[in-house]
This record gives sequence, C-alpha cells and structure tokens, in this order.
Amino acid sequence: MFGSAPTASDVGDVGDWKLLESITRGRHLGHYYTGGEWVKFGLSDTGNLAITGGSGTGDSTGDLEFNNGLGIKINGSGTFQIGTGLLSTTGDVNVGGDLQVSSDVQVNGGDITTNQSTFNIVNNTATTINFGGAGTNITIGATTGTTTIRNDLSLTGGLTIGDNLTVGSSNVISDSSGTATLKNIDALDNTTRSTIESSIGTLGSMTSASNLSTVGTLTSGTWNATTISRQYGGTGIDTSSLSNGQLLIGSSGGFAKATLGSSTGISITNGSNSITINNTGVTSFANPGGFYQGSVTSTTGAVTFSVGESSNAYGRRYVSTSSPTGGSNGDIWFRY
Repeated sequence: MFGSAPTASDVGDVGDWKLLESITRGRHLGHYYTGGEWVKFGLSDTGNLAITGGSGTGDSTGDLEFNNGLGIKINGSGTFQIGTGLLSTTGDVNVGGDLQVSSDVQVNGGDITTNQSTFNIVNNTATTINFGGAGTNITIGATTGTTTIRNDLSLTGGLTIGDNLTVGSSNVISDSSGTATLKNIDALDNTTRSTIESSIGTLGSMTSASNLSTVGTLTSGTWNATTISRQYGGTGIDTSSLSNGQLLIGSSGGFAKATLGSSTGISITNGSNSITINNTGVTSFANPGGFYQGSVTSTTGAVTFSVGESSNAYGRRYVSTSSPTGGSNGDIWFRY
C-alpha cells in the first residue's frame, strides 16, 4: 500500500500491484508494474475507470477494447463524455432519445433518412435558414402532391413551373401544348393597363387580335388583312388580279369586276391601265327639229356636222314680204 503514486525509481517485479491509500473521489485504485513502468488501473469508489498506458509514471495513450460481443451500458442518468477526442465508429449509432450536438454536424454519406411519414428539420428557433448553398440541381418533393411556402418567395434567378400557375383560387396561366395561355384576369390596375397600351401602341409586329371593338385614328401602315366589306367602307372584292380594262361596277347587291361594253357605232379597246373609246361609223342621221338642211361629212373618223344656210342655232330663218305664218320654236322671220 502506498500513500502516493510510485516514481521511476520504484522498481518492482513484473505483475506487481501497488494500491493507493486514502483514495479520493474520482481517482484510480493503484498501479501495475509491467517490467519497465507503472500504469494506472482500477475503479475508484465513485465508479470512475481510469486506464492509461505510457512510460514510467507519465500517462500515455492507449485503447480500451471490448471483444466477443462485450459493450458499454450506461444506466440511469449517466453521461458518456468525450473531451477533445473523436468518437469514431464503422457501424451504426442508435439513439433512442434526442441527439444534442453543440457544434456542427457533418454527414459524409449521401442521405439523411427516416422511417416516419412526417419529418421535421430545423423546425424551431432558427429564423434564418440557409439550405443547399452549393446546390446547382435541387429537387424538392415527389412528382405529385403540394409544396407549401408560407411566406413571400424572392427569386434572384429564373422561374420555371409546370403546366399551371394558380394565384389564390384562379388559374391564371396554363400550358398543356407548348403555348402558354393567360386567363381569368378580371381587372388590371392603371399602371399595368398603361404599360400594355403603350406596348401595343409601339408594337412592331402584332400577329393576332381576335376582337378589337374600338381603335383610334390609323395614320400609316399597309393593310394586309382580309377584304373589307362594302358596309364598312370597302368594296368586298379581291382586286389582287384584274384584267385590262376591268372596273368595279356597282349594283344594289354590291360591286363586281366588269369591262365596258361596245355597241353600234362605238368600239371599246382595253389596254394596260387604259380604256379607249372610238366611233366605228355614223350609221344614220336624223335632222333635229329646227335645223334646216343638216348633214354629216363622214360616217367614220372625224365627223363634220353641217346645217343649211337658212338655219340658225335654234331653227330656220325666213325672209318674206308677208307676215309670218306657221314655223317652229327658234325660227326667225325677216319681212321687207
């Protein structure tokens, strides 16, 4: 029995035991001589186990091994503590209660899994949570179901959704065939309306507008739409192809493309952007009432109309010694 720990000068035989007197709480029972040094051994009255290796009386590192199915069991409220060392295992660690970690948790495997249908992670206290900071391809949720985000969502990148976007109870955007459809928009605020109107006002190429009820004054541009109906100021006729001399001839039923017709003594010659009308001959001449001895000089080409010398512009001229008798409107009677 020793009152203090052996020193290097205390030499014993291999297998010697030296017990300490008046052991205080938390100390080991004594020392064991290995042939070159004394090592600590034994349990104190407090139940602490101190096991060391080393040279002389100095502590060194060593391993406590349990083989053949032996283990460590801590009952009651006992605590398993590790100082600055490392708890290392190649097997599983089963924790029946809560696992509290005062520093970071590093998972070098690929999964954190559970056998429960409901799993909560960082669900208390923390108000700022950073998740997947290095992730470039992140998948959340199954292929069906609902993902709920309670607060405002701020995106610094793009947003790609499936085939439907619902706001409140209104499905505002849907896409089932590669073409997005905007719908169920009941009202626009003044800013949005002004922006849309301004964009339409300067839009370089509008491909479709199925129902415009009112437009302002159109000051320039080229009309390439369907033919404008007659009741809206158009002709109702496609004039993209016309033959020489064709005109739009109106009737109570609308317009039609037609050419002028010739007749007796009149010829019509249709050319490119021209219509020529000629006489083909005077076939008869009726001397009008009031003209005396009227005649024509030719039946084709330039026609000269002549009246007798006894005619004036309105009728016949008479020269007589007697009073006028008979006659027609426009006649002139000279008496001498």
